[in-house]
Amino acid sequence: MNRTFICLILCGLMLLVGCAVQQRQGLLFGQPRAYGQTIEVLQDVPIVTVKVQTAGSGWKVKITNHNNAPINFLVAESSYENPDGTESGLVRGEGSASDASSPVEIPVDGKHNDYLICNGQVSQDPYKIAKLKLVFEINGEKKTWVAAIRSGGILRMK
Repeated sequence: MNRTFICLILCGLMLLVGCAVQQRQGLLFGQPRAYGQTIEVLQDVPIVTVKVQTAGSGWKVKITNHNNAPINFLVAESSYENPDGTESGLVRGEGSASDASSPVEIPVDGKHNDYLICNGQVSQDPYKIAKLKLVFEINGEKKTWVAAIRSGGILRMK
């Protein structure tokens, strides 16, 4: 009887410790996880502020126009470049399918928030660098904002 009791207590402790370790690693109950990314600006566009952050399977983009005239964000000419050099287009994740790649006019001192999705394969290799290229038309000239993107492994979502 003492053996059975001790054995049950040990089994219970092992079960509790095992569950605690899995919960800490975010594996218990199918906790959602996402790949994190490090985003570093390589080429800025003067008079435009661009902020990008990873959001699900795409990127949240915040654009501010500091020009004294409206600018256009050319979604159809913007792209995601994989580490092997192949490029895929970007589409806007909000709005209807018909305007998913249409240009967006940003007024003087205006702001534009968007959600962009790559219409191709996105690299998850943490040892290789991809590029996000956003194209703007400013005073009749095309300017490209470029950021390096490196996948940073798995992050737990809260």
